[in-house]
Amino acid sequence: MKLLVSVRNVREAELALAGGADLIDVKEPRLGALGRPDDAVLAAVISTVAGRVPTSVALGELKDNADRVWPVPLPTYVKLGLAGSGHDAWEDKLLALRDSSAATFVPTCYADNDRAHSPHVESVARFVIENRFPVLLIDTFIKDGYGLFSWIDGERLKNMKQRLAAAGCRLALAGSLTADDMPALLEIHPEWMAVRGAVCRDSVRDGEVCPERVRRLKAQLTHLPDRLS
Repeated sequence: MKLLVSVRNVREAELALAGGADLIDVKEPRLGALGRPDDAVLAAVISTVAGRVPTSVALGELKDNADRVWPVPLPTYVKLGLAGSGHDAWEDKLLALRDSSAATFVPTCYADNDRAHSPHVESVARFVIENRFPVLLIDTFIKDGYGLFSWIDGERLKNMKQRLAAAGCRLALAGSLTADDMPALLEIHPEWMAVRGAVCRDSVRDGEVCPERVRRLKAQLTHLPDRLS
């Protein structure tokens, strides 16, 4: 299991790398779960990372991005959320956007789908399997202290992970995850544990990334059984 750290600028990217992050994700947390950063910030972070680890970017919600151009340069992965798309033709829109991007496209569904007015997690999982998307991210939309496992239990996620893996789709899990969630993550075996608040000073999502917090969390992942590596 690898550690994805979300950063908001070049300084935080350097701090996350110093702590051992396996993937640098760029987003603006003040703009929501998948707040889109300025293109200039994204470009600066990609330049700073310089291929040392893969990069990704949060591009906001599908309903707000259907007609927006892709940022330049493109990171390894691009993420779009499905908040507000529960009753829209989100499937067709996702397929069209995937076909227009050279980056690996990552649909993002929300475990608190009722609050996000988004499609159910199971519906999105079936869709990515049927259409052979390489990665699915499951997150929480509202960041109010209720983490991923407040909305979906580990056994369901474990079963979903197995179905995704059989179809060649990797799973990333986010949603206010902390070190306390490690036993549940161990059972599920996602490819990435995605964090922001857990590695920020004082565990505040709007705070600055702390390399020592990244280092401690990465050390816990590193010492998990080999089947998670």
